[in-house]
Amino acid sequence: MSFGRKVLIATVLGVSFLGAMPAQAFETDVVVLPKSIYRSSLELHVSVPMVDEEIAGGIEYDTAYTGELVWRPPHPFPPRDLINLHIGIGLAGTYQDGELDDGTRVLEYTAGTLRYHLGADFDFTQNLRVVVAPFIGLGLSRLDITQQEEVLPVDEVDLVWEAGLRVGGEVTFGNFTIGAGGIARVLNSKHDFIVGSGLVEATVEQDTIEAYGMIGWTF
Repeated sequence: MSFGRKVLIATVLGVSFLGAMPAQAFETDVVVLPKSIYRSSLELHVSVPMVDEEIAGGIEYDTAYTGELVWRPPHPFPPRDLINLHIGIGLAGTYQDGELDDGTRVLEYTAGTLRYHLGADFDFTQNLRVVVAPFIGLGLSRLDITQQEEVLPVDEVDLVWEAGLRVGGEVTFGNFTIGAGGIARVLNSKHDFIVGSGLVEATVEQDTIEAYGMIGWTF
């Protein structure tokens, strides 16, 4: 038998064999990943303290809240089924005020910080997750004191640092996400004042438990 006829017979037999094989033999698993994994998102977080805390000098706040705008970049690594990396960069603003019972001293505290979030998302489904995200923040703060005796700040603003842990649940509806949970946060800043002819230091040192709510938009 010539070489050409051998090749022709082998080719015909090979095609017949492939045609006889079931289609399932060539099927492969295709993993469809949520599009939001590869897109950025903006989130607005608002939190309020759950326990009373003093601003400084034994004066507890009457009003206190924190707002934060967080940018979530696309995932830098391929997503997994359950646990995924949580990264966020946020701008946070805190406002607090309070006064003594007799009104002789009033404090007003404001702080703005740049926060970095690094934690984990526990994705139970594409639309339901639990977030565990530690964060650190650094920025500027101002403490205003109003009392009968004149108080002059040495510096207009002072450094402030903070650190915390945010734990909450989130639900996604299309491009929108809503969520709620709790935050444990420590915050620290020091401020110098001239009172009369002397120099006085006031320290803002807080350990708070906060409740927060958030809304996000993926784009």
